[in-house]
Amino acid sequence: MVLAITIIFLLILSLLRLTLFIVFPSQGHSFMSLLPCFWLGIRYDLRYVGILAMLVLITASFSSLDPFSQKAGRRWLFFLVSLAALLLVLFYCVDFAHYAYLSQRLSASVLNYLTDTGISAGVVWQTYPVMRILLVLIAGTWLIRRIIIWIFRLIGKREDRPVSRKARAGWFVAVFLLLGLGIFGRAGQYPL
Repeated sequence: MVLAITIIFLLILSLLRLTLFIVFPSQGHSFMSLLPCFWLGIRYDLRYVGILAMLVLITASFSSLDPFSQKAGRRWLFFLVSLAALLLVLFYCVDFAHYAYLSQRLSASVLNYLTDTGISAGVVWQTYPVMRILLVLIAGTWLIRRIIIWIFRLIGKREDRPVSRKARAGWFVAVFLLLGLGIFGRAGQYPL
């Protein structure tokens, strides 16, 4: 399940990055010239997705939060996935709107607008289709959650033979190290 979550979120992030390139092609760059940028973006996306997957891996390793055997574990898993989906869709909605208005990707400079929230909220309401953005936010979060639930049910239906403790520990360590490498960003001494 952890690897499925990693792959799904990584695919969604990559598709959103590609969509931004397709929707706003005004820079005059070819797709091939931007491949190194896309690769760097995938590495950063893998870091954030790895953190989510690591959280799921560690919490699901406790028997009381095992999503396949405990109701509390399922609730916790779906809560984490829903929260991550909400944050992801919110970030990209704001990023797309910011880019459409200023032709710049979202950065920390947007936090300057929080100094006078009344004026900023009025500008946002007048400039952006806030209700459509809210609908996209709700629909996107719901869709990602449904995909994860569907995959969870597919994995849960498989009838596997019982796995020994040693094999489970081995898989845990292997996935932990793989996610750790994704979070670190490279196999060298210094992180991404």
